Amino acid sequence: MAKYISIANLVYGTREKFGLSQEFFGILFGVTRQTVAAWEKGNSEPRRDTVEMIKALATIKRPPDPEDVRRELILNGPAYAWRVLLNALE
Repeated sequence: MAKYISIANLVYGTREKFGLSQEFFGILFGVTRQTVAAWEKGNSEPRRDTVEMIKALATIKRPPDPEDVRRELILNGPAYAWRVLLNALE
């Protein structure tokens, strides 16, 4: 039997696993900190494609250093931060 996890818990757990603030997590997905907070409280849900991306991130066994992800977000933008994250999938 599959274990059910709420989207709110998925968002929170994945964000915490990567050591990112709601602000930085939101930047990755093109939303505001307030939107991430609403997802985590269960007041709203991400789009289906965003949920699938979060699920993929949740499967990463060894997350990259949060500082590497934050640095890429600040210096180069979300596309480069995603590259750091996706390299962890390999």
